[in-house]
Amino acid sequence: LQSDLVSLLLARDSRRVSTVHTSGGHESNMLASVVTAAVSRLSRGFDAVIACSPSAAAFSLNRLHRAADRVILNGTNLRPYLPGRQVGGQPYVLNLARWHPMKDHRNLFGALALLGNDAPELWCAGEGVTAEAAQALTLEFPEVRARFLGAVSNVDELLLGAECLVISSSHGEALHMAGIAALAL
Repeated sequence: LQSDLVSLLLARDSRRVSTVHTSGGHESNMLASVVTAAVSRLSRGFDAVIACSPSAAAFSLNRLHRAADRVILNGTNLRPYLPGRQVGGQPYVLNLARWHPMKDHRNLFGALALLGNDAPELWCAGEGVTAEAAQALTLEFPEVRARFLGAVSNVDELLLGAECLVISSSHGEALHMAGIAALAL
């Protein structure tokens, strides 16, 4: 919807295409819900709507009241499998996600805390985490060993070194790109 808002600023004779990358439920507060509804109404006159998955097309129709003209599935480049290209050191669980309520980092920490001493270290990579948010989670779940890496530009090395990738989103994911990237490796 943010790109729809930018597109609305284009000259009226420009072709406008909306892309939908969610299956909904990401509105974390009343203001976000109001903005979603407003931008949705303003962008109904776009020339086309493209969804990244069938669930995103359903969200577009049911929540935004715009039928998708096409579904073009998200994808990633497949690379040859590179056995033995592992990062050394202790095993870790990797979470690739921007810091947003929808990504449900708190629930992830709670799940790892249940494992106690058997829990591997958690590496969180993604933009938007603040020192205050990281400190709050580490204080609430002191038994969870975590590293907060922030935004990273190349995730291949992190994925290859991880025991597994964990996707902790509680809602709103149409097709998780981090999962696709992990499967591609």
